[in-house]
Amino acid sequence: MSDPDEFEALPLSEQSRIHKMARALAELACSYSTYVFLVGKEAAATKINMGSAFIVVRNGTHVLLTAEHVLEEFELRKQSDPSSSFQAGECVLELSGRNILRDKTIDVAFLELTQLEALRIGSKPYIPNEDWPADEIAKGDYVQFCGFPSFFKREVGANELSIAPFAGFVEVNAVHPTYFNCVFQRPNWVTRGPENTPPAGTVLGGLSGGPVLLRAQFKYPVVGLVSEFQEGFEILRVARLPHPFPWQEFA
Repeated sequence: MSDPDEFEALPLSEQSRIHKMARALAELACSYSTYVFLVGKEAAATKINMGSAFIVVRNGTHVLLTAEHVLEEFELRKQSDPSSSFQAGECVLELSGRNILRDKTIDVAFLELTQLEALRIGSKPYIPNEDWPADEIAKGDYVQFCGFPSFFKREVGANELSIAPFAGFVEVNAVHPTYFNCVFQRPNWVTRGPENTPPAGTVLGGLSGGPVLLRAQFKYPVVGLVSEFQEGFEILRVARLPHPFPWQEFA
């Protein structure tokens, strides 16, 4: 990864401080993130679609959040291939009969989990405060996103895959009531992860559903999830979470 020229002009002590902050924030976002596999039983012969997700928990209630279109993709796939399964992290989730809340308008889906399922998924749950998600987003704020783009998926053996998260730190360029946009300016990218920054025009499908954290003073709240990455314009669209959060639907 190369850093912006303005960064290279900073004193080494300041560069080190910023690198440590960026690394810590990226690691936090990655700890919340998990991958979603949409796949049939015959994995070798079936295309694997990917998405991302994260868990929130309050007062013993565990909810998996992902993009609504990821859930819709699974339902369409299930119609043509009944063997298709929805796997979040290390846990295959049976969706029939599950308490699910979805909002196509903002592109967010909420799936109730048992505590055991949350543990099997394996990601760190996000524990919000009572006001969440009330934090305001403004143009010029910086956010950290993380997800599992299929671009980083590698076949390492028969029916065995290697996947890696992709985390980026970007500026908010436009804010709307239900979403906000971040335009990727490659000379100013700050990225962290085991993979190199993907080249311009790369399709980053699979990021959808990943958590987005606001860089605020002394706290880094989750303020949305990745809804879309428009590779042609390199714009990240983030779905803002509803306020108040619908905990009552999972009581």
